[in-house]
Amino acid sequence: MGQRRRLVRSRRGSNLFVGDEPFDGTVVRILTSGIERLPSPFEGRARVRVQAGNDWDALVAYTVREGLAGIEAMSGIPGTVGAAPVQNIGAYGQEIQETLVEVELIDESTGEVSVVPASELGLGFRTSVLKHHYGGEPLRRAVILSVTLDLADVGSAGRIVRGDQLRRALALANDDPVPLAWVREQILGIRASKGMVLDDDDPTPTAPARSSRTRSSRTRSRAGCRRSARAGRSRPTSTRSR
Repeated sequence: MGQRRRLVRSRRGSNLFVGDEPFDGTVVRILTSGIERLPSPFEGRARVRVQAGNDWDALVAYTVREGLAGIEAMSGIPGTVGAAPVQNIGAYGQEIQETLVEVELIDESTGEVSVVPASELGLGFRTSVLKHHYGGEPLRRAVILSVTLDLADVGSAGRIVRGDQLRRALALANDDPVPLAWVREQILGIRASKGMVLDDDDPTPTAPARSSRTRSSRTRSRAGCRRSARAGRSRPTSTRSR
């Protein structure tokens, strides 16, 4: 039998480093998109089924507009929805494994399409059975076609932020419910101050270059980001009924 041809799956390429040498293999770019809202079997919740090629932050923006809570702290993360479960993305105390119900997969060897529950994906800190670790083979060779999430349906009322990490990032001192849109706005501002948000008007975001800075410049940069984040952070308007 001949040697299996190398296959690389690419969505937006936001987490992809390409060498100078030619690549002897096949690159598959996933461009599917679409968000479908579905009923949840749990009261006060709703589900969304999202195509793998859909932009991740566009999904977060959609859920915030729809009043669906659970991924708003992951605003501004680059990439696509299909890549999110592969390394169990997370930020400020939220991880996709907290809301992930299932994924639709196509097996690379057989071409078989199946729906796999989140419990079978081996989700851990920035890992899953689908992830290539340091160039090695994943435990399961498959391509994600769609992702289903189960989110809290809070509407325009907002919600009380419980996680300590997110509360610290938002400088929340009380338990008033805060609008999802406010949380998203603050997280985007914090990430942008660190050069961690892709901006079409800024072709040279600073995040990828942070590792090449000197220790002193990193320290000054972080201190400046904290000052600018504190200075520009607005307080939310409470949604608690009086």
